[in-house]
Amino acid sequence: MTTLKSVLFVFISQLSGNALSADWESADSLFDKRGEATSSNTQILDEARSAYKLILKDASANADKVRAVVQLSRLAEYEGFMVAKQDNNSAITEVYGDCWCRSYSMFSGSCSRGGFIEEISPEKIGQELTAYRYYKGLCTARWTSVQPITTMIRMGGKVNKLIKKALTMDEEFKGGAIYRLAAGVYGDPIVKPLGYYDIVKSTEYVNNAFATSAGYDYFDNYYGAVVIMRNRHNDEPNSGWKDQAIAYAEEALIIADDLIAGNAEPADEKPEFYFYVGKIKELYKELTGSDWPG
Repeated sequence: MTTLKSVLFVFISQLSGNALSADWESADSLFDKRGEATSSNTQILDEARSAYKLILKDASANADKVRAVVQLSRLAEYEGFMVAKQDNNSAITEVYGDCWCRSYSMFSGSCSRGGFIEEISPEKIGQELTAYRYYKGLCTARWTSVQPITTMIRMGGKVNKLIKKALTMDEEFKGGAIYRLAAGVYGDPIVKPLGYYDIVKSTEYVNNAFATSAGYDYFDNYYGAVVIMRNRHNDEPNSGWKDQAIAYAEEALIIADDLIAGNAEPADEKPEFYFYVGKIKELYKELTGSDWPG
């Protein structure tokens, strides 16, 4: 029997669904304009972030929560790594802190208020997600990398534990993202004081990332490979690693030139694509002394 209550429930549910759809459309439209942001003007990123946070606040379905958090995490990585000036530690701290921990005590070394990533933790949504483990590890590692050395040392064990946990998850996620993360962390000389710098293992993780089914589609894999091979060359001069770094850079830039010429850049990650192409060109010049001829 149809009752007024059931009719109202259906009507309200439809309104809610339509409203949520409109919210997604607005948020995604702002996200698509992220390439307009600069280090001195992040308004478009702020607006997109606010839109996704509003969706996250009102979302009841896990799928909506996950989608909103993933988009927020992508915004954090775009702003913190690709837009912010890399010597602006306060801006980077704020962006990645919003992701992993909004209230960190330098005194106790603990987080008393988690960031938005915790909205898709196993405790919150009842399942273990690769996206959660990857982005929590990424945001925590990026945040830690710009802290004072005493905080970096204190956070070292936590970062290491998060990376190890991420490595147990789906290796196919975003073209081997968990391997890309591990390679970037363990192959960065900045972690030497923390005791887990391992350039040999990082090289293995680079290879693992490329070995995934979509590994060669992600230019962040190429960028990571060039950086790790360059770092290994610095550790082991005259051992051939510089040549490997140049080879990865050349392969990436040849592919990029073809994609650009054919207007075939990755649609969903176009700003990120151009960022990594630019960084690989910088590394190519550093390694060869010449500009990329393409």
